Amino acid sequence: MRIARLGKIFSEATKLKLSSNKQSLSVKVTNINTNNTKVFPSIRSSAKLLGMHHSYITKCLKKHKLYVGKEYSI
Repeated sequence: MRIARLGKIFSEATKLKLSSNKQSLSVKVTNINTNNTKVFPSIRSSAKLLGMHHSYITKCLKKHKLYVGKEYSI
């Protein structure tokens, strides 16, 4: 069944249902310069915005409970 869904593009409603998992936490990313806040359903999607690897952000969040970079804080 997974092979059949491999190339399928999901709608936004389906993505929201999948991200509403009780075990997952949403991630708030704040631009330090403009103070704009974006909410992402996962660390991986926020890492794409920052142009970083998700494992580095995960390590920072586990250790310090906060990540502060040049332009963004999580």
